[in-house]
Amino acid sequence: VFSWRGCTLDVVGSCGHSYVAIETPMESYLQVHGELDSRRHAALVSNGDGPRVLVCGPADTGKSSLCRTLANWMARSGHAGTLVDLDVGAGELAVPGALAAAPVGRPLDAERGTEELSPLCFWFGHPAVGGSATGDHVPQFRRLVASLAAAVGRRHGGGLAAGGGAGGPNPPPPGGVVINTVGWVDGAGYDLLLQQADAFDADVIVVIGDDRLHSQLSAAAEQSNKKPTVVKLAKSGGVVHRSDDAKRVGRVARLREYFYGVPGDLCPHATTVDFDALQVYIVTKAPQAPSSALPLGMQVPQEQLAATRVTAAISLLNAVLAVVLTSSSKCDDLLAAPAAGFVYVSAVDVESGKVTLLAPSPAALPSNVLLSGAIKEMGLV
Repeated sequence: VFSWRGCTLDVVGSCGHSYVAIETPMESYLQVHGELDSRRHAALVSNGDGPRVLVCGPADTGKSSLCRTLANWMARSGHAGTLVDLDVGAGELAVPGALAAAPVGRPLDAERGTEELSPLCFWFGHPAVGGSATGDHVPQFRRLVASLAAAVGRRHGGGLAAGGGAGGPNPPPPGGVVINTVGWVDGAGYDLLLQQADAFDADVIVVIGDDRLHSQLSAAAEQSNKKPTVVKLAKSGGVVHRSDDAKRVGRVARLREYFYGVPGDLCPHATTVDFDALQVYIVTKAPQAPSSALPLGMQVPQEQLAATRVTAAISLLNAVLAVVLTSSSKCDDLLAAPAAGFVYVSAVDVESGKVTLLAPSPAALPSNVLLSGAIKEMGLV
């Protein structure tokens, strides 16, 4: 908790340790906001797009908090923009496993968080991008980043402004874009970070708590045509390392918020449907033929993906599924289709071939095409 003028906290539950920090990086964060605000005013005068800020750094350095802070300061300054969340492990804007972007025209509520936002989502379906027990999902993540960046680019290239109606295209939101990234910054994670910066056309890159990453990105920026500004910020002393168990508890809590609301006062709707009436797919790496089976001189295609239809309903028990807005079963179409929302498979009746889906709305599903993944949690009902 940070306050410019002091505050009184009412703490519920036990407190391990409380203290008041003497040193804080908030002044440097505010300086970054001041520079961004100047660029937004210039964009407003020139009828152009605002700054595109990509926040990166290792895991548990406060990237999500800084993005929310910058988005709130942007709204308090009177600018509308877009908040993008690529951290699939946390699911700040939607649910864990989703890449999302949401227009921000007013400060986010401190207690209800992002509940009132209407984000555009693309379903990844895994709590981590690479190095997980279920395999390396970099190709799929890369494709989804491109799909989300294209959608955000259309909005900021003359789409509807935050809170605007459908009366025609408006000038791009002068607030620009604030992008939160995953905490994987080494090896293939660094290459993926460069792809995210390029896809969103980032002109400001903020690095938190990593001198080596700042040096790498500064060198890359000098060699690029876009010449983004690379800024190094210190990590707040209030940021703590979270264990894998703590992160899983956070994912479960975020999923419960989606179905039950932040206070837990909502009642999700359960509906039983025939499994055969649904088209459930999972996206994986396509099997590759050995190089010896290819014609002479031909290279093995890289990052090939395939969509496989799930035929065993029991394998989906306790799974979170995305309802995607497409009627196609092609892998490219599934990856390019946004998610209308998410459902939870709470029960499976193998004999009758029926599944029970928990949804936040009693309305009929807008599509019978669903995407699965590795997000499975017990005890959400």
